[in-house]
Amino acid sequence: MSKTKKVKKLILIITILISTSLFSQDLSGVKICIDPGHGGHESDDRHIIATDFWESEGNLTKAKRLREMLTALGATVILTREGNGNDWPDDLSLSARAGIANNNNVDFFHSIHSNGYNGQWNSTLMLFDGYDNDPVYDDSKIMADIMAPKLYNANRTTHYSVRGDYDFYGWTDSQGNPIGLGVLRRLTMPGVLSEGSFHDYIPESWRLQNLDYRKKEAWAIAQSFVDFYNTSNYGIRHIAGLVRDKYDKVSYYTITSSDEYTPINNITATLTPGNIVYTGGNMNNGFFFFDSLATGTYQVKVEADDYHSDSANIIVGSSFFNFKDFYLISNAPPELLSTYPTEGDTCIPSWYPIVLNFNKPIDTTTVDSAISISPNTPFEFSYDDDFRQINITAKTDSFLFLTPYTLTVSDSLKDKWGYNFDADGDTNTTNDYVLNFTTGKEDMSSPNITSIYPKSGGNNVILNPILKFVYDEILDSASVTADKFYFEKYSGHHKIECDLVHNIVNNQSVIHLFPKEQLRHNELYKRIIYKGLNDLFDNPTPSNLAFTFMTGSNKYEITLLDSFENYITNNWLKPSISGKSLGLLDTTNRKGNSEYLNLLTGSQQSLEVSYGFDTTETEWLLREYAEDENPVVGEFDDSYTMQVYIFGDGSGNKFRFCVDDDNGNEVSEWTTINWLGWKLVSWNLNSIGTWSDGNSDGTLDGTLHFDSFQLTYNSENSSPNIGKIYFDDLRIVKSVYASINENNTLPNTFTLFQNYPNPFNPKTVIEYNIPKNSNVKLNIYDLSGKKITSLVDEFQNSGFHSVEFNGNKFASGIYLYQLLTDDFSEVKKMVLIK
Repeated sequence: MSKTKKVKKLILIITILISTSLFSQDLSGVKICIDPGHGGHESDDRHIIATDFWESEGNLTKAKRLREMLTALGATVILTREGNGNDWPDDLSLSARAGIANNNNVDFFHSIHSNGYNGQWNSTLMLFDGYDNDPVYDDSKIMADIMAPKLYNANRTTHYSVRGDYDFYGWTDSQGNPIGLGVLRRLTMPGVLSEGSFHDYIPESWRLQNLDYRKKEAWAIAQSFVDFYNTSNYGIRHIAGLVRDKYDKVSYYTITSSDEYTPINNITATLTPGNIVYTGGNMNNGFFFFDSLATGTYQVKVEADDYHSDSANIIVGSSFFNFKDFYLISNAPPELLSTYPTEGDTCIPSWYPIVLNFNKPIDTTTVDSAISISPNTPFEFSYDDDFRQINITAKTDSFLFLTPYTLTVSDSLKDKWGYNFDADGDTNTTNDYVLNFTTGKEDMSSPNITSIYPKSGGNNVILNPILKFVYDEILDSASVTADKFYFEKYSGHHKIECDLVHNIVNNQSVIHLFPKEQLRHNELYKRIIYKGLNDLFDNPTPSNLAFTFMTGSNKYEITLLDSFENYITNNWLKPSISGKSLGLLDTTNRKGNSEYLNLLTGSQQSLEVSYGFDTTETEWLLREYAEDENPVVGEFDDSYTMQVYIFGDGSGNKFRFCVDDDNGNEVSEWTTINWLGWKLVSWNLNSIGTWSDGNSDGTLDGTLHFDSFQLTYNSENSSPNIGKIYFDDLRIVKSVYASINENNTLPNTFTLFQNYPNPFNPKTVIEYNIPKNSNVKLNIYDLSGKKITSLVDEFQNSGFHSVEFNGNKFASGIYLYQLLTDDFSEVKKMVLIK
């Protein structure tokens, strides 16, 4: 601590010790300088246009009220300014304000302010000169700790904080010395600066327009000086509150749920005993205030034109401030605020409810006779929690399709206080409300993709994939044409031709694309589906979609066991012949099929297995096994992976492989068939399941032969017990590295790709390549350069990466996204349209 600082503190301590007896009952002998900050309606003043509030005016009013209160306690109070704007010739500099305090040798300095930050904060802040834990004057921090909670309680802000200005601002001079607030650092006595609330938070800004609201803050500051100088407590108390409309909400931003409700203007609040009447203003704050009260029990009654009055008893005890808020209910006739549908709407989903939103709770006993629908359709009512919303739903699950409807609400509808419905808001309750709308088709939703392979942004994809898109409904085959699908190697935009197959499975469309060439390893590939795929009700897909994936570095060395092109009935026996099959119906069989084919290999036929499980049984096993003399199925060992293409029916039933070894049978783990269309199913032979009837010992011994495909009924999921599964190209494979001559090596440059879709609503995908392990940041900015979110901030391995951005919380507009690594930075634009 500097010598000057020690001397200042010592002088203050001696002064306080000498004057203790004087301060025990009042503030006689105490000299205080009050500084109303930001004077003059000048450049450093803060003006809130929405409420026409000037910070300088609010600060000056509080300061003058505070002077009255402190003077009444015997203190000598000096203000740094007495007027504002045209009433005061100059907006004093910070040094001049501190100079007034220093020249008058006051005991304490207090600068009054309010705060502002984008209209979205409302807290209390106290600042003193110095560091958080090392003030220039100890008494400054003591006062700040006293005053902060009192201002927080008086203004009912969200929270409060006490900070040293060195830490809070972090300013330093050219030599690195800390610089605090100019109005505090020049003082030769303790001082603080208060930011009681936020003047740009609109609800608070309206409250600050009430002079008595400012007076309430002055009381909190005066109480702080009383506590600081340890005088006897005030013998007076205060009652304050806000009056709001219970069912009307404001249009501006609010922090608390109570601020959502519209303040009522021109209220009258009456306090008894005493019959003291407070008349509120028209500045959208609904504030009332009774000050200088004795302890006891009071009644406050609030009234306003066109509202039901309300009252409450308030016990005034030890609390300096006592609050009671009121929510009044309009006594005007109930009005219809909004409807769904709106007048004249067409193409309304017939299964949607009709929704009527009123400004007041409705008497539900009057609803049935007051509301009618033509043409007559049986319907029923439901309500929200406060009975201001009526939902009308057809009892038959939907209204008629493609039908014009008329809904009528008569004036016999009443609110819960017995007021009749006002159809057009003109206070005449003799009119009916009529709503006309037309319902739409049976299906009005565009087709949506429910699954995709390879998944968007996937890595290590095999070099011979079947591309697949599964939709949530059946597509019109006439719209499923080759020109709707595009597949390319992203580097060089090399188009890859594909065979297109459209299958319908379980009332869903499955689109398969079979590439006509092997993909290259470690390459980025992109699939585009153009808009205009229609469902059976002519609902089109509304936008283009793009999906990428990255291939891996391995390929398969393939040994084909059976292509299922020939001799199916000879090589594959009926499941019912196997003595190990359980719980099968007579419909269980196998045959060749020429419709469901793996076109990657030019297949002309697959193995169709019709399954039928008897659900009255408790065990089920379908064993589709190969004839021992089958010349196609050969010998192999456990160094291979076994694979087969399975066309799944999404049934949830289960599949597994079975092989013979030198000691019996071994099986793979069960795989749940939860997919539609073709999927390559693999069994790494070092992972063994169990099959007691197959003499399984859990190990693969010696030479292996293929035994069977096995299916079982999944009773736990109540899966379908009858269906068909298709198999193609049974094989064993070994994974090997692709030759470097077959492809380029990993990308040797950083790449930030354009997001897709773009424009987007609300989700888009951002992809990038990094050629080496790096620290990676992917940030989103608005056009002003403000960072709005960070999608990635971590160390990542080299390769292809994909991240989704959801713009649901952000407004429509242009945004920037930046990829930043230790060695690279690039920015691209994207467009969010809602």
